[in-house]
Amino acid sequence: AQLGCALRIVCPNLTDFLRKFADLQMISLRAVPLDEHTSAFVLKVPLNLDFVERHYERLAALLRHFELLSVSVARPGGPATLALLILREGLLEVTFHVRDGQLCWDTGEVFALLEDGTFECTAAVESNVRLLGPSLGAVAMPPLQLLVRGAPGRLRVTCTGAGEEVGGSEEEPPAWDGSFADLGNAALAALQ
Repeated sequence: AQLGCALRIVCPNLTDFLRKFADLQMISLRAVPLDEHTSAFVLKVPLNLDFVERHYERLAALLRHFELLSVSVARPGGPATLALLILREGLLEVTFHVRDGQLCWDTGEVFALLEDGTFECTAAVESNVRLLGPSLGAVAMPPLQLLVRGAPGRLRVTCTGAGEEVGGSEEEPPAWDGSFADLGNAALAALQ
């Protein structure tokens, strides 16, 4: 409840947007100290799909099909994890680490942009989907491995493997490439 009140004060526009997905009073954030400088944070957001459906009908229908959606964001070529997002039966749980007030990998190393202002990470996606509707049984979908590259104003997501092919291949697969005219102004507007 306190987190929801704090969000309303600090970022009213973002709060108005988040209300379309969840009751802010039900959001919880728990800190688990790992050492003197590092803590793991677990954010739990119970999604209210009836709220979502009022504003984004098709998104609500899509989310109802997922029994489980798990995304692990990690460093390319390394074992370090930046975040774990799990959506299970309408509960979104996000786990991330902070060292001395800065986002860090689970190894304790502070997350930093590359020298050219870009970032790169992988996302391992696993899911169980109710293909024939929310009231029927779920099927485990093949895992996906994504490469995510970000630069000022751009986000590029490339599937590097699916199913038994997770791990990548030599050829460059098709990618989703999203460009944002001015991501900085959009983020600032959302925070205000």
